[in-house]
Amino acid sequence: MDLTERQKKILIMLKEKSLLSGDEIAQNLNITKSALRTDFSILTTLKLITSKQNKGYSYNNKCTTIKVRNCMSPQNSIDIRTSVYDAIIHLFNYDLGTLVVVENEKLVGIISRKDLLKAALNKKNIEVNRNKIDEINSLIKSNGTKKIDLDKSYRVVKDYAHLYIEDKKEISIFNNTKIQLKIPSEQIFDNFKISVNIVENLDIPRKKNQYLLDALYNDIIEVRYRKDGDRIFLDENHSKKVKEVFIEQKIPKDMRDRLPIFLYNNKIFWIYNVKKAYIPKINKNENKLIKVLITVEEVKWTIINLKMKI
Repeated sequence: MDLTERQKKILIMLKEKSLLSGDEIAQNLNITKSALRTDFSILTTLKLITSKQNKGYSYNNKCTTIKVRNCMSPQNSIDIRTSVYDAIIHLFNYDLGTLVVVENEKLVGIISRKDLLKAALNKKNIEVNRNKIDEINSLIKSNGTKKIDLDKSYRVVKDYAHLYIEDKKEISIFNNTKIQLKIPSEQIFDNFKISVNIVENLDIPRKKNQYLLDALYNDIIEVRYRKDGDRIFLDENHSKKVKEVFIEQKIPKDMRDRLPIFLYNNKIFWIYNVKKAYIPKINKNENKLIKVLITVEEVKWTIINLKMKI
C-alpha cells in the first residue's frame, strides 16, 4: 500500500531539509500540527523518518522506498483481528510505543500503547483521562515497584516485570483461607478451580499449571496461602524459606499472598506457578500408591495481569 499524498510531501520536505520541526512542516502544508499526528506516527513507525526529541523530524536515508511493505518490521505490525490484551502484550514484549494495524497485509491504521491501555481500562468500566494514561505509560518505563491511583476503587501497580490493576478494597492477606482436597475431587479455592484426578497414562504432557503427585487413594491434599516461616524442600537435606523463593523468582509483593500453596502430609510440595518441591518417597503402602494429577485454572484475577518484558 502506498503512502498518502500528504505523507509523500512530508518525505520530500525532509529530504530537502536535514531537520524540520512539526510546526514548520505543518506551516508548509498549511495545516495544524495536531492534524499531522497520525502521519508522523505512521512515518516514524515505518522508519521512513526519525523523531528527535525537542528538535523535530529528519529523513531516514536508510529507507529509500516509500512502499510500506519494504520498510515495515514484522514485529511492529499486528492483524486487525488481534485482541486488545494480545496487542498490549506484543507492545511490551518488543518495547514498542505504536503498532501498525494490517488487514490482508495492507495497512489500515495505527494504534498506540496509550490507545490500548485506555481501551483495556474502559472495558472494565474504569474511566481515565489522557493525563492518567500518560502517567501509566511513564510508570511502565520506570524502575522498581510503583503504584498509581486510578480512582477511588482501583490502582495500577508495576512490580518487577508485571503490570496489573488491583482493587483497593480487596483484602491482600489470605492466610486464614484453606481447603482440603480429597483424591479425587474438584473444588474452587478463591480465584482458582483445582481438579485432582487419578491418572494411569504417565505419558500425558504436563503443563505449568499441573503437578503429578504420588499419593494414596482418599488421602487429603491441603491448599492454603503462605504463612510466616513456611519452608519448601529443595532436596532431602536442604530447604528454603518460601519468602526467599518469592524474592529469587521476582514475584511481586502484591501477588505473593494470592498464590495457592499445596501441602501433602503437612509438607509443601508446590507453590503454584512458582516452585515445585522435593517430595520424599512414602515407605509404607508403596504398592497402593497412585499417580495424582493436580490441575489449577485461574477463574479470575485482578482486573488486568500483564506479564511484560520491560
